[in-house]
Amino acid sequence: MFHKTSRLLITLSCLLLISLLAACNRKTEFEELKRMTTTKNGRYYFDVLVSNPPDSMEVLKRQMADYYNQRNMEVRKGGKGRCISSIRFYKKTRCTAYFIDHDEDPGGWSSYELDFCDAEIGFVSPNRPGDPDPQGTCLLILYDKNGDEAFRGNLRMDAENNIVP
Repeated sequence: MFHKTSRLLITLSCLLLISLLAACNRKTEFEELKRMTTTKNGRYYFDVLVSNPPDSMEVLKRQMADYYNQRNMEVRKGGKGRCISSIRFYKKTRCTAYFIDHDEDPGGWSSYELDFCDAEIGFVSPNRPGDPDPQGTCLLILYDKNGDEAFRGNLRMDAENNIVP
């Protein structure tokens, strides 16, 4: 009996350890909410869900900047004068995932809006002429788990409006 119990405990411990290691190695993924993407006068506004966001603020900043640069390159291919106005990043939860296949309903029966999910983790927006911050920079804001601003800073941009690490 003791032998079976110890073998069972060892097996369960190994399974638990493997599942913990697998959970720790999940890749951060970005998924654009295509239904929420809007364009006005060649300026693009994106809402993006982030699966498995990193705990490190520095790593998250770098990943958000990389995502911005990738989307910026795609937008600029669409023609002169096209640019990204802002990208809002939300943690992917059951609440935010609803908007992958559904539009917001601000005045309808559900009054279901993305901001009600309390899952915003960051915001990126290039500074334009007339903005209080210097042109050639990009405003990046990160929010903590309570929705409070945890970081606000201007990141340098190159001539193609890509964020420079």
